[in-house]
Amino acid sequence: MLKYINKSFRLSALEADALLAGIMLDTKYFTLKTGIQTFEAASYLKKQGADTIRVKHMFKETKRSYFDRIKTLGTSEIIRDVLAVALCGETCENPVLTAATAADDLLKIDGIEASFVLAKTAGYVNISMRSSGKINVSLIAEKLGGGGSFEAAACQLGGVTSEKAEEMLKNILNTIEIQEGK
Repeated sequence: MLKYINKSFRLSALEADALLAGIMLDTKYFTLKTGIQTFEAASYLKKQGADTIRVKHMFKETKRSYFDRIKTLGTSEIIRDVLAVALCGETCENPVLTAATAADDLLKIDGIEASFVLAKTAGYVNISMRSSGKINVSLIAEKLGGGGSFEAAACQLGGVTSEKAEEMLKNILNTIEIQEGK
């Protein structure tokens, strides 16, 4: 919109980087929900001084959060050949963020269509859910009192243990319809 409002308008490098980072985050590095306008906006930001290397550095994580995510991925269990469930340990530095990034990473496994990562926080068990686009995780989240979109959803369960939350989730996962070849 900026380029149409005022042709001589200039963003600072930091502003251009921040806007490009938002586009990259929202589109998962230009892989989801992208169109010509997405790339035109990125091109405009590049012309305004956005630097992809600086933006990439914005997404760096700490050594501890990286290893927390790796440990979480190591707990993954495959259910019904296309669903992955993992548990974020209670010693995670940032359990909600770890669960979300681990859920994204589990979709990188060949054949996995949806992923679910549980994380215990103060009084709650959070479940981050992701889909490759073939399974509506929002419907699963809604059954647990949460919500979201077709491809990214979450819920927060209070007053239950991680084990009970996992059992509740697996009961739902074992009843959902999974269509082959879609």
